[in-house]
Amino acid sequence: MSTRPIGELVGLADALIEEAERRKVGLRLLGGVAVWLSSPTGRAVHSLQRGYNDLDFVAVRKGSGALPAVFATCGWEADARFNTLHGKTRLLFFHGGDLQADIFLGEFEQCHKLDIGQAVLRVPRTMPPAELLLTKLQIRQPNEKDITDTLSLLLDHDFGAGSGAQGAAGDDGAGARELDTIRRVTGSDWGWYATCVDSLAVMRTGAERLLAGHAQATAIARIDALASAIEATPKSIGWRFRATIGRRMAWYEEPEEVNR
Repeated sequence: MSTRPIGELVGLADALIEEAERRKVGLRLLGGVAVWLSSPTGRAVHSLQRGYNDLDFVAVRKGSGALPAVFATCGWEADARFNTLHGKTRLLFFHGGDLQADIFLGEFEQCHKLDIGQAVLRVPRTMPPAELLLTKLQIRQPNEKDITDTLSLLLDHDFGAGSGAQGAAGDDGAGARELDTIRRVTGSDWGWYATCVDSLAVMRTGAERLLAGHAQATAIARIDALASAIEATPKSIGWRFRATIGRRMAWYEEPEEVNR
């Protein structure tokens, strides 16, 4: 798939979200385009800029039966075979022959599973910052795009972790709620916790490599504060039981790439 101008992708995504809202379907962006929209500071940093060649969405399960009509109205073609096989949890559509839209229904599942409920609709257009961050931190082996996306998010959102850094665009007091989301996930599931802690270490190294000056200091402070907050989160009984097994048993799934 070829890289598309970000403005074109945002326009296509907005048209889909507006049509979904008209049909009372809860649809929100995730992935790189969502990060770009959520991170005005991060996207301006040259070393964090990247190309975009697809769209990714999550949809609340209630009302999601209208999604084929949403995409058809906006000029998208369904992958009939894939949607027949996987349509309860995931849908694929194509636009202009090669632009792919991947939609997760009711849950986002790659290396770990993240339930998608009405709370995902609390901000317009994209998943909320905490959920966006979790979709990146749940990746067992982050690639360069995952690292740049995560660092972009961290430059614009402190996630309420008390880093003391300034300039968190768009947080407007909502950081505590975002941190609650992250703590709830990592405090109840040891597998989520282990992968997130590992990923934060990768992101810290990435910040040292890709950023400099104030941007580097901000990202590292927020990574360290977030890691400390996750460690300090009270853990569930299930978390503590799984921790006794630790890494002797696989705690994550290998994600499956979906292409036409």
